[in-house]
Amino acid sequence: MCASCGCAEPNDRHEARDITLEDLVQAGTLHGLNPEQVAENILKAVQRQEEPTTA
Repeated sequence: MCASCGCAEPNDRHEARDITLEDLVQAGTLHGLNPEQVAENILKAVQRQEEPTTA
């Protein structure tokens, strides 16, 4: 879907920078991953960014 807005249209790109299911498929193909794994890796990256840093 347009993962950016969650509209449930798998490959609609409403805005130039929206992420689609096809983007996840293509990214996964480059690294031998399925789309679910790519999405999990993206979530992990976002979660790491949101964690407070300890100094």
